[in-house]
Amino acid sequence: MIASDSRRRLLWILAIGWLAVFAMINGGMLTIEHAQYLLEGVGTGICSGLSSDGCSVTAGRFGSVFGVPVALLGFAASFVMVMLVMVAFLRRRLEHDAVRGMILTLATAFVLASLGMAAASFVEGRFCPFCVAWYGLNGLMWGCAWAVRDRPVLAALRMGFKSLLRPIGWLSVGVFALATTTSTLAYQYALGDLQAAQDAQVEGVCTRMSSGPLLSPEALEKLLQDSPRKIVGQERDGAVVRLVEITDLACPYCGRLWANVQEYAASASHPVEIVLAHFPLDSKCNRKVPEEFHPDACQAARAVTCADRQGQFGPMVAALHASDSLRENVISGIAMTVVPSFEDFQTCMLEEGFPKVIAQGIALAEAVELEGTPTLLVEGHRITGSLSPRAISRIVKCALEER
Repeated sequence: MIASDSRRRLLWILAIGWLAVFAMINGGMLTIEHAQYLLEGVGTGICSGLSSDGCSVTAGRFGSVFGVPVALLGFAASFVMVMLVMVAFLRRRLEHDAVRGMILTLATAFVLASLGMAAASFVEGRFCPFCVAWYGLNGLMWGCAWAVRDRPVLAALRMGFKSLLRPIGWLSVGVFALATTTSTLAYQYALGDLQAAQDAQVEGVCTRMSSGPLLSPEALEKLLQDSPRKIVGQERDGAVVRLVEITDLACPYCGRLWANVQEYAASASHPVEIVLAHFPLDSKCNRKVPEEFHPDACQAARAVTCADRQGQFGPMVAALHASDSLRENVISGIAMTVVPSFEDFQTCMLEEGFPKVIAQGIALAEAVELEGTPTLLVEGHRITGSLSPRAISRIVKCALEER
């Protein structure tokens, strides 16, 4: 149906404007997530609350074009849409207006971009809540643009392309270039601030290392005697560096730190021993926690112990962190794909009481005066929070210098 009533046309135009504003906000949030993942290996926490992978896809292989975040380009394009809506609003009484053709053309480009990014997300194998919201907003914008068109769809699209060679088209391209440039400068500035904050945190840790580790190697090893561990790069030269992650398996930030530790260990020039210590935020097995903040965390810790008995603690940790749920049936389903003997795993899970290794992890957390999860011990030196592989590398370097 071709819109002819000016009141109805006005409502459709205003609807497109509001959707474009929401798309700008969404693009801004995704850009912030991109910066957080780029430097810290973890997002702001909003996406992580909706998805186990958070918005990590925005910083993946398809998250940038020539160094510019795709989310930022989406923000700039939505800004152009807002500008076109303003022009269409001023010209709303015209029965035929090329600007409405441009709105439909740009909305069509948005939908095609959404399909492309959805395919990229499928390839990455990650779910991005903000991205899905963006796809929905783009689809609604296209529907509104279709309703407000003043000629058949193909004719409107042709008019939109032709308008690129007219002053309104030049203005749109100029606004997009200006918005992209300005946003990129702001993004780089914000990135610099985040980098400075991370550098200050790392420098603080390195400075405290001069006073020695919180625990002697002997005391630390006593508290880790039953903890699952592995050595990455045994064939490499140099002394083994020990990284201990004190974790809650229901904590998304812990999952990101676990992945970043694996990435660092895979690229390090020396052998790296990765040790896991449990501190579930669940009162069922942790007397230090007054309530069940993460009610499935104790069972998840038990599952890792049971998988470790079959030499599969690493894959089990990764699978649990990737799961959106840690309910008993979900853990069992994960175990079927991870451990060689599911029957042995079930027998282990049904044992009375909780494994000794969980109590050891809680004792370790108390000994190092744990401030929160995740916490990483680098050669006995403590640092709290999710660290990027680059930050881990710098802290390890400082620890080796203090040996």
